[in-house]
Amino acid sequence: MAFSKEIYTQATAQMQQRRNTAEREAQQRKQEIYQRVSQIAQLQQQLSNTGLRVARSVLGLAPGEASAVIARLEQENQQLQRQISQLLQQNGYDADALYPRYHCNICEDTGYDGPYFCRCYRQLLTQLALEKLNRDSAMELCSFDTFSLDYYSTEPLPELKISPRDCMREIYAQCRSYAKNFALPSSDLPDAPVTDSMLFTGSTGLGKTHLSLAIAREVIEKGYGVLYVSAQNLLSQIEKEHFQREGRQTDTLELSCGCDLLILDDLGSEFQTQFTQSTIYHLLNTRMMKRLPFIISTNLKLSEIEKRYTERVVSRLLGCCHIYRFVGRDVRQIQFTERFKKRG
Repeated sequence: MAFSKEIYTQATAQMQQRRNTAEREAQQRKQEIYQRVSQIAQLQQQLSNTGLRVARSVLGLAPGEASAVIARLEQENQQLQRQISQLLQQNGYDADALYPRYHCNICEDTGYDGPYFCRCYRQLLTQLALEKLNRDSAMELCSFDTFSLDYYSTEPLPELKISPRDCMREIYAQCRSYAKNFALPSSDLPDAPVTDSMLFTGSTGLGKTHLSLAIAREVIEKGYGVLYVSAQNLLSQIEKEHFQREGRQTDTLELSCGCDLLILDDLGSEFQTQFTQSTIYHLLNTRMMKRLPFIISTNLKLSEIEKRYTERVVSRLLGCCHIYRFVGRDVRQIQFTERFKKRG
């Protein structure tokens, strides 16, 4: 799963903060308990000396004798733990009040379950990525539940023979299915079917961004790494890093090529140069080779895409995407008109 370095840094810092907080609070509880119940402090001191007692007791003994001594000391250790637990409960504390209460009992807030990332750490990465997506989208994160078909006309379009509402209902269903069934190739099943890419075309205000963000939200909640960015911002950032690093691969380009799902909004808004053309080709081609899907939205018509981009870019773009044409009237204008009428 690919997340940005910023997300990993934030997640690691939060995990460390959780661990520090749990251990600090445990130390404060311990001091309070020792002051209130001195017997617990004495028993805890005996318990802490168990290791030293074991070392002294078995020094010079034969293996069989040492095992018997260790077993006896372990029984004493368990008896001390039971006494401490009983005293804690008698004085209104939980039986484990002397120990840190970690957010995650599996990894004890280290972020690692053995050699692997703990589930809690992966969940935190997902949470932070979702929050970042919400901020970077410059709008409240959309969902499928907030997408309304009421703004689309029921009058059939002559060129399509169906109404905008029926057309958008089908696109909406396809997007929901896409998010629900999103999958990537695994090392166990490298030839298993994976999610395809999508190309959204149509004028502004028809729901392309809304449905893109709704897909992003559900895919992130399933634990995948999603990068949602406008074409203009992405290409500007890659170009800036490229020339700062004298032509070397950039962090942003690497993340764009390797994240689980790339959602590129408003293709065609970027300033056209040879660099942007080659970067778009590299991005699409690399993701195709890695079998990683992408979703691209654009206000351009297919004929305009073919004129604007190189043959190699068009071939990659149109050759691997399911194309969805958004139709209807500008939803944002309709909503604005409705709000204006209500105020009047």
